[in-house]
Amino acid sequence: MAKKLQILVTNDDGIASLGLWKLAEAFSSVGDVLVSAPAQERTGTGTAMTLGRPLAVQAVMSSVDGVKAFAVNGTPCDAVVTALRRLINNPIDIVASGINAGANIGSGILTSGTVGAAMHAHLLGLTAVAFSLEYRSKDDMHWDTALEVARQFAQRLADGSIPKGAFLNVNVPAVTLQDVQGVRVTTVSPVNPYSVVELEEKEGQVRYTLRRRDDIEYDDDTDVWAVHRDYISVTPLQGDIVDRDRIADVEEWLTDLQDGFAKSTPL
Repeated sequence: MAKKLQILVTNDDGIASLGLWKLAEAFSSVGDVLVSAPAQERTGTGTAMTLGRPLAVQAVMSSVDGVKAFAVNGTPCDAVVTALRRLINNPIDIVASGINAGANIGSGILTSGTVGAAMHAHLLGLTAVAFSLEYRSKDDMHWDTALEVARQFAQRLADGSIPKGAFLNVNVPAVTLQDVQGVRVTTVSPVNPYSVVELEEKEGQVRYTLRRRDDIEYDDDTDVWAVHRDYISVTPLQGDIVDRDRIADVEEWLTDLQDGFAKSTPL
C-alpha cells in the first residue's frame, strides 16, 4: 500500500484567507494536510523570518474536515519552519502555499510571501508549489477556477507526474474555468508590473502608493503575458541564485585582488 502523502499548507494572506482553505481542501483529497499560516496578513514579506522575539502559535478551528490548523504570529517562512520543526510528527512531502488573492508574476515574485514560503521549503529539500489567483475585481474572484487548478496539481503531485523536489509558481487567470485558454510553461518577466508610484497629499501629509502598470508589453513566454491572456502560468523555479556562467569571468576580473591578498597573507 502506497504511503499517504504528508502535506503542509501555508500562505501570506493570513489564517482567515479563503484561498488558504481552498488550497487545504484541494490537497486534502490526496493526503494528510496540516495548515500553518500567519495569524495576520503578511503580504510582501518574501522570505523574511522573525529573529529576536518569540512566536506565538495558536491552534485554530479548521474549515476543512480532518485538517489541523495553526496560526503563527510571524511571516509565512516562520509558519513553515515552525510547522516543520515543532508542529508535525511525520516528515512532510509537499509544501503548498496560497492560494494568494492576486497574481504573483514578474520580478514582483521576489517580494511575495506566497512564493517566499514555497522557496524556503524548497531550500529545505521539499517539493513546493505556490498558487496565486489573478483578479480584476475583489467582488468577482474566480475561486472555483483556482480550486480546480489546485486539485489538478495535487493529483499530479500525488501520482508522481510532477517529481519530488519540484518548485513551481502557478498563477491562475481571472476567468471562469470554461474560459481558461490552456496552460503555458513560462519564464519570469524581468519587469515588475507594480512600478507606478502614486502621490497623494492629504491633511498636510504626502503619501506614496505602489500601483500596477497596465500599459507594458511583455514577451510571450513570460508569466505576465500568459496570465493576462487567460492562460494558467506555470513557472519552474529554483533556489540557486548563483550565476555560475559568470564565475570564471569574476575570477578573471579579480585576479590582481587575489594576488594582492595572497602576497600579503602571513605565513
